[in-house]
Amino acid sequence: MNSTLFHLSTALLMLFLFSGCTGNLEDYPDSSSVFHATFGSSPPKSVTNLQASGRAFRDSSTCYLRFNASYGTVQTLIGSSFSEITPTAFATNTSNAGISGPTPGWWKPAPNPTTKFYTSSAFHPSFFSGTAYLTYDSANQLAHFYWDGID
Repeated sequence: MNSTLFHLSTALLMLFLFSGCTGNLEDYPDSSSVFHATFGSSPPKSVTNLQASGRAFRDSSTCYLRFNASYGTVQTLIGSSFSEITPTAFATNTSNAGISGPTPGWWKPAPNPTTKFYTSSAFHPSFFSGTAYLTYDSANQLAHFYWDGID
């Protein structure tokens, strides 16, 4: 009897999960739209070499960006909610972190003496919860940015 109840419960759970997970996984159409979803505006002219990838699924989103900009431009974009973390913490927390797929191959921040690492759990206020990570290499003015959010 317990075995039958277990199998029935498992079958009902699977049915619920599969029927409740219908929806479309949507890619943002281009790098500019990922930038806009991330920062609420189009990329300014001071942002160059933009690469970006992002996906949305129901009430969640994940975006990866890589671009060149001055540190002042990056600070203007991200606001004041970021705090510095160690390179090890950054690597651990962003290793295939995306909630809707793997990390893009081009998004590989390289730790070096001129790179700083940051995180924020308050970056994207339109979501109930989320996390953002940033690296900034001051020698190359290169930013790598990742965020995810869930309502």
